[in-house]
Amino acid sequence: MLLFNKGITMRQLFIILFSLYCSITFGQQYNSAQESDPKCIALLDQVSTTYFQDKEYNLDYTIAMEIPGYPLEQFSGEITQSGDNYKLTFGNQEVYAFEDTQWTYSKEKNEVLVDERLDENGSVFFTPNTILDFYKSGDFIAMIANSEALGTATRYYVEFKPISTESEYSKIRFEITQDVNSELEKISLFAKDGSKYKITINEIQLLEDLADSTFIFDAEQYPDVHIEDIRL
Repeated sequence: MLLFNKGITMRQLFIILFSLYCSITFGQQYNSAQESDPKCIALLDQVSTTYFQDKEYNLDYTIAMEIPGYPLEQFSGEITQSGDNYKLTFGNQEVYAFEDTQWTYSKEKNEVLVDERLDENGSVFFTPNTILDFYKSGDFIAMIANSEALGTATRYYVEFKPISTESEYSKIRFEITQDVNSELEKISLFAKDGSKYKITINEIQLLEDLADSTFIFDAEQYPDVHIEDIRL
């Protein structure tokens, strides 16, 4: 596994980034959960319909990480997605995923790790959307903690609190501004070990007819790149 900065693995980054996509499926999860606020579901559904659901898009984000014992660290990245195919950039790494193959490229090392994406059932093992699977268990309850008027718009602070005491998060907070549409602007994750992660969505751009090559690592564009293929 390639490492990022202070030992942050790609898996840990995906755990942080999962919340960027909560609006895609979270509303469906809590349609019958009486503990969750229906207004939260309506807000998330509107964000999903406007920006994510069955769309091709590019999302520009910034993550600020406060980890006990370390100084504040920030980095920016982008996600481009079409169906199960995506390209993810963060720090000095790039991840390409197309059909059954994933490429993880380290700019610092000029090397790429090639792996399979399919699980034992022949399904795609990971996309930025499928990291939401733990939400489908109903482990979090959604509620509106606060709101404030911003001219003609309203900003809502939506909080998700875990049902299980074994969750690594004490709460997750969304900032959603509702006007004509609902826009997911910031996400804050509060871990029980004292770590805090704040994700700012800088821009979401809807796209059309993305070429397959967008999601495929082209070794010819990286002179002298070392390729490590671990596919069976």
